[in-house]
Amino acid sequence: MDLGLFDTWGESAVSRAYVIENILMFIPLGILLPLLHGRFRNGWYCASAGLAISGLIEGMQLVTARGFFQIDDIATNVAGTIVGWGTVRILAEIHQHKKYCKNM
Repeated sequence: MDLGLFDTWGESAVSRAYVIENILMFIPLGILLPLLHGRFRNGWYCASAGLAISGLIEGMQLVTARGFFQIDDIATNVAGTIVGWGTVRILAEIHQHKKYCKNM
């Protein structure tokens, strides 16, 4: 169990790759949630869902002693969810802008 924040980001390329991997792993969740249900178009709902899912995964690792419980994993997973949500928001804005310009 590691309860330190930003402890995973170390000196080695491998430790940094773990951080980036955790962010990349949750980007699809941040993209899919707003597309599947309108409630998750709100960033707080989407980030909260990422927090809950990541917390569940980390909690299962802690309880079953399979894997390593880290607060960093939760933080980076939520960051990945937010990146995915932001991607959807940007693409939606571009789509709305194109639609508006086309109707002029």
